Amino acid sequence: MLGVQPSLTTRTLTPAAPQSRAAESKGWGLWLSGCLLVALPVFLQAPWVRLAPFSAALFTAPLLFLGIALSQHPQQRWSTTGTLLVGFSGSWLGGCLFWGWCRLHPLWHLPIEAFALPLALGGLRTRWRLAASFYLASLVGTAATDGVMAITGVMRHWTEVLNAPSIKPRSCCSKPPSESWSPFPSASPCWRERSS
Repeated sequence: MLGVQPSLTTRTLTPAAPQSRAAESKGWGLWLSGCLLVALPVFLQAPWVRLAPFSAALFTAPLLFLGIALSQHPQQRWSTTGTLLVGFSGSWLGGCLFWGWCRLHPLWHLPIEAFALPLALGGLRTRWRLAASFYLASLVGTAATDGVMAITGVMRHWTEVLNAPSIKPRSCCSKPPSESWSPFPSASPCWRERSS
């Protein structure tokens, strides 16, 4: 190569030390925490915001304070969990604001969910990098979802779908699970009614 002096000495490469179990479990713990914080809004926040948007939005404060408190914990695992929770609280509040009061306006989805974007971008170079990264990743997921909905044409039906009345279960499916559920679909009364 140009500009590099030839060297006759050789170095032996030392093999990388195998990861310790603690490092492996930390990686899995972080991954599981992230998955939980992504799935939680679907099963907890969505119904709560629909029933009581104001209280769901107020719940951001305990989430944020718990996250800040845990981020100060001396154990790295709890500190990391707290930092993730700070980022999650930003996503939580954005979701509450949009789904609670502006859900019938699909073009407002991304701008409302991005309310903390300046804070997140600023946080990337601070100790809150993980929190900012979580929030930004959630925002990218929101943008991707909205983009796919726009490309496929689903977006134009957004208001119609959200204004649709709730569907009541069919009469055969309103029986107690012990009477209507079966591990074999053909034995279920709902299945028999559908197939006839």
